[in-house]
Amino acid sequence: MGLRAGISLAKIHPLNLEENLITDIDEISIQEFIAECGEQLKEWDRKYGLRLFENLDSYAETLQNSRYKVWRVESAIGFWGLVVAREVKNT
Repeated sequence: MGLRAGISLAKIHPLNLEENLITDIDEISIQEFIAECGEQLKEWDRKYGLRLFENLDSYAETLQNSRYKVWRVESAIGFWGLVVAREVKNT
């Protein structure tokens, strides 16, 4: 089973899917995502540019209005990542 994000992908935080045993893929609320990763989001935007990001205060509303969702991906050895997309499909 693998994940394939639709073409409306906003950002994937890097994961090495070859070497890590994925244990959980859970959808989390956009508000939880912003609360957990707010400072990182500002840094990612500064370094890489985040699609739709203008500022942290408006990002949650922008993602919701654009029909994005957030998934947290966790591995057996403690690595984790995030998928921000409109849709994730099992392939």
